[in-house]
Amino acid sequence: MMRAFTHADGRLTDPGVYASFSKGHPARIAAEILLKGQEIPLPVGVYFLDKDGHERTNTRIRW
Repeated sequence: MMRAFTHADGRLTDPGVYASFSKGHPARIAAEILLKGQEIPLPVGVYFLDKDGHERTNTRIRW
């Protein structure tokens, strides 16, 4: 997916940069996974509180 938005050396093209900031765009989703890791849902009823006290039902997998 990201190859359509990168130069041969892996740098993002100008359209790739803009696409990676567009909410819901496949390039943004791919960039988030590459940079932050993939999120998965926790089992039903399992949650944790983040640093601001918000209940989270998803977590990032270790990679």
